[in-house]
Amino acid sequence: MKIVIVDDENQSLKRLKSLLKKSNNVSEVDIVGEYTNFLEVVAQIQTMQPDVVFLDIVMPDMDGLTLGKRVRELLPNIEIVFTSVFDKYAIDAFNLHAIDYSIKACAKNTFT
Repeated sequence: MKIVIVDDENQSLKRLKSLLKKSNNVSEVDIVGEYTNFLEVVAQIQTMQPDVVFLDIVMPDMDGLTLGKRVRELLPNIEIVFTSVFDKYAIDAFNLHAIDYSIKACAKNTFT
């Protein structure tokens, strides 16, 4: 499974990557891209052809929901998992047909 991770914080990128690599439920995890800049994602995602993209919602310049819409336009069959420290965006995320919504632990800004 080819995965792209997008988060404006490097610590969150590293933590999610670690969790995905350790997961027993995900076979053959291949992290094909890690981004802190949404422009790079838009420019490169079609070339990478990931199966899944993990998108942080609260980011500077472009929020993850807007980026999710753009990614879906570029790759209509991609699976999207949104991540955030806030639960208030969950309905909006699922309205974009997200397959999941992951809450990061607030104190360390890491995933639980």
